[in-house]
Amino acid sequence: MNRVGDRWSLVETEFAGEPVQSGRAVHDEHGEHGILDFLPTPRSPIHAARLEGMIQTFARIEHANLEPVLDWGTLASRPWIVRPSHPTRMMREWLHEQVSAWGDLLEKFIGIGRAVAELHRHGLVHGALLPEVFVLDSSGSAQIRGTVENLALRLASSRPDQTSLAGDQADLCMAIHGALLAIETALVTEAPKWLIEMLERGFSEKAAEQWPSIDALIDPIEHRLRMRSRLVVLRGGAAA
Repeated sequence: MNRVGDRWSLVETEFAGEPVQSGRAVHDEHGEHGILDFLPTPRSPIHAARLEGMIQTFARIEHANLEPVLDWGTLASRPWIVRPSHPTRMMREWLHEQVSAWGDLLEKFIGIGRAVAELHRHGLVHGALLPEVFVLDSSGSAQIRGTVENLALRLASSRPDQTSLAGDQADLCMAIHGALLAIETALVTEAPKWLIEMLERGFSEKAAEQWPSIDALIDPIEHRLRMRSRLVVLRGGAAA
């Protein structure tokens, strides 16, 4: 076993390459298992310090829809993190297999939107809210995976600051819109016009025309969804 940091041992490598990029790790004291990911090496000491600060900030965020970081450190100038090894499935698989109501899809994305808003409140920009980062845990809750890995990729690139809050909003709205299109033929009722218009505003090419914040986008969507659910219940009660 290879030691990583003061508390972890690398017991099995995954996605093996030279050098190793990822593997399964076990905590030396209480036996907790996790996935250890080596991150891209920062371009300079300044970028390394920025990454350390970002990881510390992210680790302080407790949100059910963000995959957490259990530990982090540096080995031979290579930053690493440990994340949970809980089973997950890709959200897009769930969409194609089980979703027939746009409200069910929105329930998942409301949680994701709240998580993005929490990142923004802590001064972090995700920068790559693509379908492959959305997963479902064993309880069916949606999570954003790989946030820290994406932050590290940006800092290792030649243009580390080419991201924005507006970019995250556009990516989120495009992801929801794309998910609706992906399940369009399976929907019992088509997505309402008000929702499409709200999403189109969110991925406007002009940041000034977007929603003022992620919460400003998610709040009315959640309100309308809750009102719709109450109306369905009332109609069901009246029919009974």
